[in-house]
Amino acid sequence: LSSKILREGLFKAVDSDSENNNVTEFDDLGDGCLLVDTWMGGSIVVLWDGRNHVDINLFTYEEDFEQATAFEENFSLAIPGLQTMLRDEHPRGMGRVVS
Repeated sequence: LSSKILREGLFKAVDSDSENNNVTEFDDLGDGCLLVDTWMGGSIVVLWDGRNHVDINLFTYEEDFEQATAFEENFSLAIPGLQTMLRDEHPRGMGRVVS
């Protein structure tokens, strides 16, 4: 695993028709890297410890289970050997009420 492989996996996993691909990479954080992709509809943060642990945070303003599942599947396909160990979902309420 390397920061280059993670970056390429992130590009493959995001929707190529969307307005994202504003990926910023921080690789001076120790052994791993931090990748941040932002767009009008949300953001994706990928954190790698430089060894075998990868954390991904996908945030969207609109709750879209299918989009999250598609990203997870595409990212896993782009980087063989990675598997989801834990998936948390945190709905943010309705209307102007944040729970």
